[in-house]
Amino acid sequence: MPDAGSDEHLQQALQQAKHQGFQEGARQAGESAQSQIQAAINQTSARLAESLSEITALRPRLRREAESQVVELALAIARKILHRTITMDAEAIAGLVHASVARIDARDLLSIRIAPCHLTQANAAVTRLGLPGQVTVIADQRLEPGGLVLETARGQLDASVNTQLAEIERGFTDYLDAGETS
Repeated sequence: MPDAGSDEHLQQALQQAKHQGFQEGARQAGESAQSQIQAAINQTSARLAESLSEITALRPRLRREAESQVVELALAIARKILHRTITMDAEAIAGLVHASVARIDARDLLSIRIAPCHLTQANAAVTRLGLPGQVTVIADQRLEPGGLVLETARGQLDASVNTQLAEIERGFTDYLDAGETS
């Protein structure tokens, strides 16, 4: 027959083993949960760092795109204003002729081709400038309003409004492209 003391002792040992097993299970569960939480934190931190890196890289690209769009908008506005001015102000064509002739040696000037709608203003500008008698003003059907081409002994100079705006646009594009590489 089993001894009552040994039975009690066995119960205590069993209770103690059960308690230790519970403690060990709780400890392992805690460590496992801690490990899972740390892995989730590491993964979230890595995703956050990657997102921040993408945002940082996105900023210069968005700035370049915005700059480019601002240049396009400014040139579109300038184009509209210049065309309206040329249409409504007779002196605008005279100013265009004067500025264009100033860029060349007037002695080399043979003819000025201009959009037909500006023929009268161009003739008046040539007279006011006192250009040599060999200079003729020609209405060129191929030129649109604001179109102006100087024919010289050395070649042609396209001083049309659209050509000048295109040159300004190229300058801005070159400037923006240079900003991308620096």
